[in-house]
Amino acid sequence: MSSIAEVYVDLALPEVDRVFHYSVPADLEVQVGQAVRVPFGRRSVFGIVVGLCGESAYPNLKDISAVLYDGETVITEEQLTLARLLADYYLCPLSLILRQMLPFRLDSNAWPKPQVKKLIVPVVDHLPEDLPARASKQREILSLVLRLGQVPQEEIDSVTALKQLIVKGYVRQITVPVNPEGAVTAVNQLVRPPELTVEQTKALESLTRALDKGDPSTWLLQGVTGSGKTEVYMQLIAAALERQQQCLMLVPEISLTPQMVARFQARFGNRIAVWHSGLTPRERFDEWRRIRNGSAQIVIGARSAIFVPLTRLGVIILDEEHDQSYQQDENPRYHTRVVAQLRQRTTGCLLLFGSATPSLETYRASELGKCQRLELKERVSDRPLPPVHVVNMREELRAGHKAPVSRRLEYAIERCLERQEQAIILLNRRGFANFLLCLDCGHVPYCSSCDISLTYHLSTNRLHCHYCGQQQPVLSVCPECGSDRLRTQGIGTERLEAYLQARFPAARIGRMDRDTTTGRNAHARILQAFGQGEYDILVGTQMIAKGLDFPRVTLVGVVGADSGLHVPDFRSAERTFQLLTQVAGRAGRGDSPGEVILQAFNTNHYALECARNHDYLGFYRREMQMRQQGFYPPLGYMISMLLTNEDERELIADAAFVAAKLTELMGATAQIIGPTPCTVSKLKNSFRWQIMIKAGERVKLRSVCKQVLELYYETRRRTQIMLDFDA
Repeated sequence: MSSIAEVYVDLALPEVDRVFHYSVPADLEVQVGQAVRVPFGRRSVFGIVVGLCGESAYPNLKDISAVLYDGETVITEEQLTLARLLADYYLCPLSLILRQMLPFRLDSNAWPKPQVKKLIVPVVDHLPEDLPARASKQREILSLVLRLGQVPQEEIDSVTALKQLIVKGYVRQITVPVNPEGAVTAVNQLVRPPELTVEQTKALESLTRALDKGDPSTWLLQGVTGSGKTEVYMQLIAAALERQQQCLMLVPEISLTPQMVARFQARFGNRIAVWHSGLTPRERFDEWRRIRNGSAQIVIGARSAIFVPLTRLGVIILDEEHDQSYQQDENPRYHTRVVAQLRQRTTGCLLLFGSATPSLETYRASELGKCQRLELKERVSDRPLPPVHVVNMREELRAGHKAPVSRRLEYAIERCLERQEQAIILLNRRGFANFLLCLDCGHVPYCSSCDISLTYHLSTNRLHCHYCGQQQPVLSVCPECGSDRLRTQGIGTERLEAYLQARFPAARIGRMDRDTTTGRNAHARILQAFGQGEYDILVGTQMIAKGLDFPRVTLVGVVGADSGLHVPDFRSAERTFQLLTQVAGRAGRGDSPGEVILQAFNTNHYALECARNHDYLGFYRREMQMRQQGFYPPLGYMISMLLTNEDERELIADAAFVAAKLTELMGATAQIIGPTPCTVSKLKNSFRWQIMIKAGERVKLRSVCKQVLELYYETRRRTQIMLDFDA
């Protein structure tokens, strides 16, 4: 047995981003993938065993203090290989990646106690003669136990009689482990798959042939909204299950999970596990165990599900692969698409991207032959794509109509309600009003911890920061000039809901945004209510724009369709086009035709023109011309550095140091923009600056960034640096 363990300590600090050697005491059995507690300086810390060896170049090694979690491994060999690839790709500490793969933070008290149940079993094989007839309760209990062989203790209604039977030696109590049932239960009768269209059949045949070859292959399934991509996913998964393989089905947001799980549950029963941030710690642990021991063969989940420990992984599917929710906001700032590609390398699985509006990167890869493209150009049952109308809100204002909803959309809602159909109204901004404004001096209340104006919420009658969660009461007078002429400006989903309720008092209106979905299972409850017809109109942010399938929705309206174009991001046009196309696809998915109305001020932008015409290829060509001018991805390579520090002077000095080193090492082979303050220059009391590096050669760009980070961390500066790759 190896006497030395290679341990990666759970500190996630660049200066300790390496393996440490520890001696394995004679009374401990240590395996790769186990969690351990080890001495580290004067502290005791947790870590993961990533290797074993017989010799070490380091003298006087300290002993491992303890093996945690009953010696059970918490990281598989494949996960460890993937973690190393990701740490190298994202230039971040390995322990940061390992944290993403665990169902809990490493802690000696984090391992949930096994669930057990107490059973009462017989010791005798018949009713004893010396058990008197007057002990009727004891005789009743013993007869039940003898007949059934074992009875759960909680089903016995007399504790006193049970204790007497145990004392007399007629029965005994045993404790047995309870196998977790999982978040998805079995159904009485599984639904048979429908007959596929010609396009679906061709796509599925191509994918199953690739599955039979067993070689890693990457595919793009580009299908218009309502073309039946999900049915192709399910039949591909069924084919993989027949081949004794496991499957991973990813959706971009939790809001999509309930409807997707319901469809998969009807087809596959309880072979499904669910994985997302809304699970309780107990549910998360139980699902993790079911996934790891193989009792769950299909995992459906959001972004973090890409790391689950599937050991026979045959298929990974990224539905709505274009969605920005697949990008992690915190360190490590990974993109699920990249993780899936690297996991394909470690498992040899088939990788399928699906979208009506693929990211430019994925579509470009299909043009270059790096992935194979399959197309579904028609909706199922020959249903037409809904016509899309664009309303110019400047003309509405000139006509004296100042309401947030245009006359055309109001009329369409009225007609929709008369037909007893349903409508979805999208406004990608929550709250009641965007900010509070003093009409005399122009003062706007800002968050004291973030460089952002506070949003007014009517439900709490308070001002909220949507970044750090800070709240402030609404003042009656301006703190700057004492004026009482304070007015709310702008509109959010809360205000839109109130306006529609006043305009259509008989309508039943629901709202789905981050404020209404904070409770447990809130997403599922709202969507279930809408699906059962309890709401006539559903108002919401982008979480209602994608993947949802409600056959009674015949009208989709978008308020502020061009608002996303004004974000300082080179992807703003792409994200606007994708959002509008996706939400438009929610209309007309049943037997009744649909209609879409987009409200905008900038009606001539090509993103709106292409969305109106359901023209992905036209948008792709126009947008690629714009990317070519700025040499942005996917035509060039880019790394964005986000630098944060509570000390602004220190931050500026550190940013200048990093920029100087980048310029020195990259020379004329790259364009370095910055350092400059971020659009939101302060967040949660930390100041934020950014540096953007664009280059034509990815290998050199990454190599130089790695060099600069190593030089920077040698100085032990306090500024934190996070990297975004091609984002």
